[in-house]
Amino acid sequence: MTNAKPIVCTLSQTQLTARAQRWSDLIERAAQVVERVPNGVAVRFACGDVAEIEELVRLERLCCEWMTLDLRRSAEAVTLLMTADSKEGVEVIHDMVQR
Repeated sequence: MTNAKPIVCTLSQTQLTARAQRWSDLIERAAQVVERVPNGVAVRFACGDVAEIEELVRLERLCCEWMTLDLRRSAEAVTLLMTADSKEGVEVIHDMVQR
């Protein structure tokens, strides 16, 4: 993990707290599987929550450019792959999705 992007979030503390709660609520309510993968996590959701997942991914891409977010769709599920280029980034991602 070399040449990692700095871990910077452009949200205020209030915005960050609200965003973290949105992720927590979504994962608690809709995540079918959360598993650690190299450099991050993969979260599988039922297809019914696609709009909310897409919105959160769009928002995260605006404020946390250090994180890579990849949505993969199938007929049965939507999988969100969240990865980082640094150990610290991976730890932040793990904290975001812990149940």
